[in-house]
Amino acid sequence: MSDNGPAQPRLEAAPRGLTIAGVILAIFLLALKGWAAVITGSISILSDALNSFLDVFSYSAIHLAVRVHNSAPDAEHPFGHRRAEPLAGLIIAILAGVLGFNILNDAITSFAGEHSVVLTPAALAVMTIAVGSKIIMATLYHRAARRTGSPAMQASFIDTRNDILASSIAFVGFFLGGDWDGAAALAVGVWVIYSGVRVGLENIHYLMGRAPGEETQEAIRRVALSVPGVTGVAFLRAHFVGDRVDAELHVTVDENMPLREAHTISESVRQAVERLPGLQHAFVHIEPVPTGERWPYPERAHQAAENAGNTGSGLSAAGRRKETSPAGLRE
Repeated sequence: MSDNGPAQPRLEAAPRGLTIAGVILAIFLLALKGWAAVITGSISILSDALNSFLDVFSYSAIHLAVRVHNSAPDAEHPFGHRRAEPLAGLIIAILAGVLGFNILNDAITSFAGEHSVVLTPAALAVMTIAVGSKIIMATLYHRAARRTGSPAMQASFIDTRNDILASSIAFVGFFLGGDWDGAAALAVGVWVIYSGVRVGLENIHYLMGRAPGEETQEAIRRVALSVPGVTGVAFLRAHFVGDRVDAELHVTVDENMPLREAHTISESVRQAVERLPGLQHAFVHIEPVPTGERWPYPERAHQAAENAGNTGSGLSAAGRRKETSPAGLRE
């Protein structure tokens, strides 16, 4: 995931440039593969050309999503527009599924009749260019995904990596000819569907607010506990908002602490957590506990807070302490 803060717009300039390059390359390869399919009669090259046709829409959607993704929060979207990229990824997955089934249909139909494939040096050159250019783009997407944590860049890397395999299969099927050409098209169709399902499931998780990994949650706990005055993390809940994480924390402090000092600690925890890579917002609640007491069981606090939320409790601050404090603590 990428670091949030003032440097973020500069970091995401590279993904925007890559999305434009992806669209241009997809249009170029669509034209080349379409021409090669016409002069050779190859079903496998035609299926790969259709894959490039999908890429034109995919990378156009990703480019638009990256632009929207970077837009500042507004009155209608106070938490920003970071779900735009996962939404584009889901759209790409749906289009991939439709295209994959169409390719499968054409491949299966090709087995019912005979068709000849004309092996030409020009077509071989086209497929070589397709594989070579995709290898370069896959490398650039992978680097951008690792540097920024962008779901769009990760989806683009996976899609481009799959394109390399699809074009390679089409290359082999075309070169061998006969039923191998149809078999290659069949393999391309299966791979397109598989990659679409995989990308779709990943982005559905982002859209549905999946919790980050335990490593990220443990980092949030450690940072919160490192703030002077914090005696424990009684409750932590975190989820993705697009490609960034929002976290809600209940931290414990001495109940005799002045309100102003407790508020300062709360702000310190928020700022420290939001400096973590990939964190967008932290919402911090102060839990007062008796002097010298610490909270050693965060998972019990989590369950207590969940139970309180499920019952719609409107308890006072003292009542909430009883609900979410360890057994045996007294006022």
